[in-house]
Amino acid sequence: MDKAAKKLAEVASIPRHMVANGPGLKAVTATAADMQPLAAAVMEVVTDAAKQAAKEVTQYASDHPYVTACIVGGVLVALAPQAATVPMLNAVGFSAEGVVATAAAHSNIGNAVAGSVFSTLQSAGAGGAGAAVADGAASMAGTAVAGAAAGAKFWARSKAKL
Repeated sequence: MDKAAKKLAEVASIPRHMVANGPGLKAVTATAADMQPLAAAVMEVVTDAAKQAAKEVTQYASDHPYVTACIVGGVLVALAPQAATVPMLNAVGFSAEGVVATAAAHSNIGNAVAGSVFSTLQSAGAGGAGAAVADGAASMAGTAVAGAAAGAKFWARSKAKL
């Protein structure tokens, strides 16, 4: 048991005068000053655990940079899909100003029928209803990338143990 855990164990036993016994119920009647040592010990244990977790995550990221990049990138895209969809749509010519030169070549398909891929991308680029479709697709793709990266690493580790 480390120092913080021992301290927590010491202060965690609440003095008897602070507990009122009822039928099957224990009510704590402690003041803030009475609970301060316990709160400090809990905070120390939580801080130590967070520092240890940060060390382990940093070590894993250092040992596996590509897997880490896929996981972090996938999670970021899943949480903020607009950060990926807006630049990508702009790059292929669908912007808030409308269809630009790069996508103009796609306009050779003739009239863009409502609900078609072209019209959905055009709507998404302009920030319309198509944005929800594009953002949803990007969010699912980000989740898939992060999950596949994490899953592949654990799968590879399990195969190495055989």
